[in-house]
Amino acid sequence: MSRPPVDTAMTQADFENCGYRQVMETALPDYGSMRGVLCRAAENKFLEHKAGESAVLYLFADLCGMLFQPDSFNEPFRPYAIWGNRCSTLPDDLSAEQLAFIESIYNRVGNNLLRARLAEIVYLKNRKKFAAALAVIKAYSAVELTIRKRRHETLKCWERGIFLAQMLKDKGQEPLAKLEEKVTAALFSEQAQNDETYPVVQLANILHKRNLWLNKAVEIAKLLEAKARKFEEKGTSGIEAGAYYDAAHQWYHKAKMPDEEHRIIALKAAAIERYANTRKTGKQHNLASRHFLEQAIQEYRKLSANYRETHGIGSKLHDLQVELDKANKESLASMESFTLPPIDISPLQKTAENHVAGKTRDEALLHFCNMLPGTDFQKLEEQEKQCTGENILSAIARQVTINRNDGRVTARGSSGVAQLYNTGINLNIQAGILPALFVLRLEHRIREQDFYEFIHNNPLIPPDKEILAAKALYAGYEGDFIAALYMLAPLMEAIVRFHLKEHKVPTTYLDAQGIEQEKGLSTLITEPKCKEIFGENITEEIRLLFCDPMGANLRNNVAHGLVSDGEGDGDYSVYAWYLLFKRVFNTYYNMSKGAEEAV
Repeated sequence: MSRPPVDTAMTQADFENCGYRQVMETALPDYGSMRGVLCRAAENKFLEHKAGESAVLYLFADLCGMLFQPDSFNEPFRPYAIWGNRCSTLPDDLSAEQLAFIESIYNRVGNNLLRARLAEIVYLKNRKKFAAALAVIKAYSAVELTIRKRRHETLKCWERGIFLAQMLKDKGQEPLAKLEEKVTAALFSEQAQNDETYPVVQLANILHKRNLWLNKAVEIAKLLEAKARKFEEKGTSGIEAGAYYDAAHQWYHKAKMPDEEHRIIALKAAAIERYANTRKTGKQHNLASRHFLEQAIQEYRKLSANYRETHGIGSKLHDLQVELDKANKESLASMESFTLPPIDISPLQKTAENHVAGKTRDEALLHFCNMLPGTDFQKLEEQEKQCTGENILSAIARQVTINRNDGRVTARGSSGVAQLYNTGINLNIQAGILPALFVLRLEHRIREQDFYEFIHNNPLIPPDKEILAAKALYAGYEGDFIAALYMLAPLMEAIVRFHLKEHKVPTTYLDAQGIEQEKGLSTLITEPKCKEIFGENITEEIRLLFCDPMGANLRNNVAHGLVSDGEGDGDYSVYAWYLLFKRVFNTYYNMSKGAEEAV
């Protein structure tokens, strides 16, 4: 591909004469198509010896080529291609001259998608340019749901516009209201009622995810329920019906209508059960039917005991369980849930937010990493002794740990300290870490390469695990704690093994065949040297978080594929991320600031 040099100057005349308007008319309404036609037009301009006009079109093409992440605070764009240690254009690759050119022309660009992309670059590079952010939202708001195959692009645009408007708070209220109206109008349109391919669930999920149109939650729930019933009537769309029932359940929950929530769960379970019966033919009928029968049982089990009794669900469950392994399921059926009185943690959340607000990046991160005291396990043991001394029944009740997903007994033994530790994690996450992390994301754009800066030559991290560690910590900062967890679990084992080796502690053993095998984290963390290296409290935290069935047992659950979606994005994953980031950043800060300012 022929293109002008990177440093080719671009003028206002080049922008006006490059013909981008005519070029964009030949593109489909998505960034991939736009990139293709812009590249071809740019190459033609270069062959015509119009270097400036070619540079403008190539710049537009490169920016349209970036992949979209609509709910990212700091990295809304990803490269569309990676070659070894190189990748396609990203915002940080742009020169000062290119950025100045983009800022000078973005408001004059006619195409909504292109204007939004250019304006977002301006705002991304300078968070004080609120006019650019408002231009992004306005441009995304103008995008329409048109071609069926390109609707996902429009939904991303609307979601990104809502995300930015909510980030801007007061400044974004008016454009947010317009976008909310646009999404709901599409949701209740005639086409949404009659077109099976129309993205009704996706539209409802955008509103649900962003807590919009809550005063119409019941109407949305009824719409989704009606669509689910239409799919059921076809008799061949049990999976689609289940997705609509799930969305309806979410909205009845938003409306605080528990009876309707139960009714929808029962409808979904019945739909899955009927679909399972349709899959009892064919070569793979055993696997397919069993899979959907298990799903139906799981849905029925979500219903309260009173609802089951009133609607005769008990006998249905029994009939379904005859076809499955009942032993592990029955232990879960005998358990009842209970709700503790609510605790107002809003003052703690506000304190956490104020702790990091209005500071420079490193100051904010320093306060974030040291806002919570480390766990004192000696004090937890004293509290546990007081509890068991006051109530012997509480000690007996703690002797068994049951898997919340399938009812299996996963551990037996004293777990009082683990329960106190787990409770402390839940409070620290909801009252401290997550509120403070939200403010950090809002005020500071911290990129993956910044996390690499914190980690590079950091004595805590093994030298060959620096990229993995940076990616794990960055994923957590982005809010993707599922991805962070699946990197953190093996990384924590590598860290412990690395430091034990540094202290000449053997980390391998000979098996029965005389082969030298690496010890797992559960064994490594019991080495007495760990308490000297990491301290007694950190060693115990690693053990409970990653290795102990009485605790989170993250390493085992990750290794064996036992982590559910909710658990992967839950409090333990967040806390594991915070525990490592706290140690990494404090070490980085101490190294960069010197002894006088060290923490």
